[in-house]
Amino acid sequence: MKDKLPKGWEETTLNDVCEIITDGTHHTPKYEEKGVIFLSSKNVTKGQINWNDVKYVSEELHNQLQKRVSPKINDILLAKNGTTGVAAIVDRELVFDIYVSLALLRPKNDILPKFLLNFINSPKAKEQFNSRLKGVGVPNLHLREIKEVSLNIPSLDEQKQIVSVLDKTFEKLDPTIALIEENIQKLKQLNESVLDEVFRNSDKFVSFLDYVSVSRKTITPEHDKEYSIIGLENIESNSGKLVNFKPIKGSESISSKVIFKKENILYGKLRPYLNKVYLAEFDGIATTEIIPFTVDKNMFDEKYILYFLRSPFFLEKVNLSCSGARMPRVTTEFWKTLLIPFLTISEQQRIVEYLNQTTEKNQKLNLHYQNKLEALKRLKNSVLDSAFKGELRRAKVIPITQPVIDPYFARTKKFNAKKKADKQAMIIALALEAHEKIGKSLYRTKGEKTVEILEKHLNLDFGREAIKMTAGPADFKHLVNVVEPLANEKKWFYTQEIKGENYDGHKYIKAENFNPFMMRCVQDLKTNLNEVKRVINLFADMKTTRIAEVIATTYTGWNNLIVRKSHIDSDAIVSEARENWHEAKLKIDRQEFFDAIEWLKKNNLTPKGNGKEVN
Repeated sequence: MKDKLPKGWEETTLNDVCEIITDGTHHTPKYEEKGVIFLSSKNVTKGQINWNDVKYVSEELHNQLQKRVSPKINDILLAKNGTTGVAAIVDRELVFDIYVSLALLRPKNDILPKFLLNFINSPKAKEQFNSRLKGVGVPNLHLREIKEVSLNIPSLDEQKQIVSVLDKTFEKLDPTIALIEENIQKLKQLNESVLDEVFRNSDKFVSFLDYVSVSRKTITPEHDKEYSIIGLENIESNSGKLVNFKPIKGSESISSKVIFKKENILYGKLRPYLNKVYLAEFDGIATTEIIPFTVDKNMFDEKYILYFLRSPFFLEKVNLSCSGARMPRVTTEFWKTLLIPFLTISEQQRIVEYLNQTTEKNQKLNLHYQNKLEALKRLKNSVLDSAFKGELRRAKVIPITQPVIDPYFARTKKFNAKKKADKQAMIIALALEAHEKIGKSLYRTKGEKTVEILEKHLNLDFGREAIKMTAGPADFKHLVNVVEPLANEKKWFYTQEIKGENYDGHKYIKAENFNPFMMRCVQDLKTNLNEVKRVINLFADMKTTRIAEVIATTYTGWNNLIVRKSHIDSDAIVSEARENWHEAKLKIDRQEFFDAIEWLKKNNLTPKGNGKEVN
């Protein structure tokens, strides 16, 4: 191996290039509310130390722990338990202690700390760490194995050159990787939000086992026969896809198995937080950690049950009821007490269709991001691999395009200038989604009424200047000239003109970037998201646009009186919303406005005097 190395390079080991290789205390300390910082492997992720989520130990215990190891700046911390082989450099002058799950490596003076850090995070080091892992449950690296890891070392000057090249390369590459990982996380949150909204807000619940039965038939595979055997490892978490599956001989899996039929729902009862739920596409058998459910099709759509079992609403319940600390399982008693939201079959099927479409789009988007992420990680590993083979020189800077924020989440200067309009577009997008979910379409006028109430109710600012119009409070100029063009440009949604007998309407239609935009909606409106969705759902349930117009006009008329500090009673509110609004409102019976006042009170939408008076 030595004769293949570039001139001036030496093959050595981590033990030979470090002054110290040790680990933290082997005893779980008593934690305090404040004191000296205490780090574990949980604080070393993605090549950095997370200083924001730390534990603390007392000064007295700290003095004892420092006798074993006293970390200092430019030391390298290596996770050696759990998520092994991840390293980070101590980047600040702080007094702290470490747990046994972290190894500490202190490079010698002729070794550049960042050079050593990059090596430890390289494929060559990872390969050696993985081959040395010990333990069956939680894998771990022993100090002896860490010390034996081999590496190639050039002169200090060349180390500096290599680190300079890597810094310049990763300065462009790492933010791009981080951005894609953020997009994947946002997509996951969107998926969870969509499922959660469907099942958490139901009015009627029924017993799960009244309509879903458990198949208890078992079989012991015959050695010479071929079987379609599904194990937990064959069901992908969250998506429910069948992975790495192929029929096998009974001799390869001789233990007892449960029998399932096509369209049974297979639920993984071991470690339910893994969320392994699959709708069977064929008859077969499964390991006993899987429960086959048969659904009463007269009362429930099996895909509705499938989505329910994957929902955050269900996961919260099941995770609280598990037995077994190391290997948690769902208990039989849990299923006996489980309630499921009940809807008519037609309502279930409409929800399933909506969730199918949303899930399919999100899965395609997720695959797009995952492919990009894997390609970038392969590139990074390739760069590191070249560096520690001596193939990376200052002249060979890796050409990487300056990281561009994904077009789905573009935040250009133009975007920032339209930020208020962007928030209004989010409300319209959420309203469009809510209407589609219940088989309705969202039109411009109703969307504007929803925006009007939410802007004042939550004291937001969408950049609107609403005026008194025939259709109630509105700023169609801002909507048509700013918000809708922005949505069309970004391909979030667009309007389609619908010709009517008495008037023309404008229906909102989802565009190709609608789902990614929904991810941003969920994230950016997080603080008020539940209340935004509550109000949107109230408007979505309204039978006509006229009802929405009366409600919004009454709300804004009432709000006007508060802003003016005028006398307020029901008659004053109705006068402001009807007689003092627009002559067209005189065609509407006064009682409808009094009913609107009661509706606003009943639904906790009493105005607070937020925003400007509408004239």
